[in-house]
Amino acid sequence: MSGIAGIFTLDRSPIDSSQLQLLANSVAFRGLDDVQIWSDGGVGLAHAALRISDEPAQLTQPFTLDGHVWITADARLDARTELISQLYPEGGQQLQQLSDAALILQAYRIWRGECLSHFAGDFAFAIWDAPSSRLFCARDHFGVKPFFYAQPADTLVFGNTLQALRSYPGVSDRLDDEAVADFLLFGACHHLERTAFADIRRLPPAHLLIVEQGSVRVRRYWSLPVDAEIHYSKPQDYVEHFRDLLGNAVRDRLHFSKSAVLMSGGLDSTSIAATARRHLQSRPESLNAFTVYCHGEEPDPEYEFARLAADSLQLPISFHSLEPYKLFERWQCPEIVGPEPNADPLSASNYDWFRTIASHSRVALTGLGGDPAMLASASHAIATLVSPGFPSLLWQAGRYWRIRGKLPNVGLRSELKRRAKGRKADLPALPEWLAQDLRKELHLEDRWMDYYGELTKPAHPLRPEAYNLLCSPQWPPLFESYDPGFTGSALEVRHPFFDLRVIRFLLSLPPIPWCVDKEILREAMSGWLPNPIRLRPKTPVADSFLLGKLRDFQCSQRNLSFHPFLSRYVDTARFMAGREAADDFGVWTSLVPLCLNGWLLSARIGQ
Repeated sequence: MSGIAGIFTLDRSPIDSSQLQLLANSVAFRGLDDVQIWSDGGVGLAHAALRISDEPAQLTQPFTLDGHVWITADARLDARTELISQLYPEGGQQLQQLSDAALILQAYRIWRGECLSHFAGDFAFAIWDAPSSRLFCARDHFGVKPFFYAQPADTLVFGNTLQALRSYPGVSDRLDDEAVADFLLFGACHHLERTAFADIRRLPPAHLLIVEQGSVRVRRYWSLPVDAEIHYSKPQDYVEHFRDLLGNAVRDRLHFSKSAVLMSGGLDSTSIAATARRHLQSRPESLNAFTVYCHGEEPDPEYEFARLAADSLQLPISFHSLEPYKLFERWQCPEIVGPEPNADPLSASNYDWFRTIASHSRVALTGLGGDPAMLASASHAIATLVSPGFPSLLWQAGRYWRIRGKLPNVGLRSELKRRAKGRKADLPALPEWLAQDLRKELHLEDRWMDYYGELTKPAHPLRPEAYNLLCSPQWPPLFESYDPGFTGSALEVRHPFFDLRVIRFLLSLPPIPWCVDKEILREAMSGWLPNPIRLRPKTPVADSFLLGKLRDFQCSQRNLSFHPFLSRYVDTARFMAGREAADDFGVWTSLVPLCLNGWLLSARIGQ
């Protein structure tokens, strides 16, 4: 994890070095080990380093191989050995010590813009190519690492920390209405190029940005591929291949002497913990588990399942309770609320939890991605019923019966009912409290329908639901909620299930039996996890705890203080009137305007 920033004047006039230093200082919280700047005429790069691997001290950033092409990067590359063999065919053991930034720079020197097709991992970087007078920037495939930019006057200012760009002269606090409306509709901005601020843009996942000859161009460089279905002669081959890929994904993310796992009691995160534990058998003290729980009227079952997993894996575990926290606690502190609106009224708890983890480790792993990547496809099952593949479907279903003693549940009945009713029948109405002018001006009804319509487009012949979920605009905002620019902690959070090798394999599996109830993962964890966890059914997230807190908060806050800008987005009179008789769904939808109002007050917008 690193902080990166830079300034580029489009007319090539000299940059203001004091502004570059201020940018560097504003990202210094992300890198506790070193802060450096470099400039040359109309370009300047800044870097704040947090050393996670044992990179040689001389490979500080901004970095150059030849004095002509420079890089500042927040990068973690997968499959380094394969990449090194392509970059340096002559070999050499010392090459394994090259930093990821050095490998990216060498790849750019060899392949120029095509270098991105050789990378896998999480990255955001900027390269200044002096001989070509070209600035080349990119963000990773899924958007794990953020990248923001703004264009005040004839200048491009960029970095991986939104708050740093807000402080740059000429970048205003004017809000982006479409981004804010998206937050109210979906809980996060689904316009992937927008931020809450009109003057600041984000580079979408799998996109590059090039500045040359005074123009700024942004384009996509990658889309999630659709590969042919994998067929192995032995069922165990599927399991072994998956174990190898998941093992590589976890190992590539375990670079530091101490690592953490954000572990619930569910199958996904405990599988990551079990895999990490096997890779760290010689250093068992280097891995700790951290679990959040919320005992409401009844005990949270995740607490006991997480403890069972930790005991089985011999992992030290720390528990963090949500019970002591009040909704919107400490929201007067901008570092608690975050740089953009967020729909978590318990963000103070999140802030404290991440600081606790960061005091132990600089790297933490999650189980994010397991649910969508291993989602069985009802659409595929329906299509197979009337296709030549029907005998294969029967064979696969029979195998599942022999293993589990029941037929696979892919949601076939629910899917047929949904198709009979049509999509609109399941679609809730837009909230009544949305400001009418905003609703008409931005055509929010159409936006609402378009979003839900996109989810049903068949983009993958085998796994359309899984494919569409993995491409969903929900992921980049979620990844950014784990980023230090949001959490305020010098902690890099990594997501092994979003490894490109793992995702491509899972999307190519025969859906039945391997993706029914995560059969491939359950088989892979046989002997690695205790059966009560390995075989436990998928359970919905318990929301009664937060719902109760939200109802109590609404009853106690009869006279809310609204930010003057809120009326642009929310009809506050309708909002207040509707709270009294709201059902559970109405209470949930009322959470988002409250979060927006709290953020506007905390971020001091318009002051």
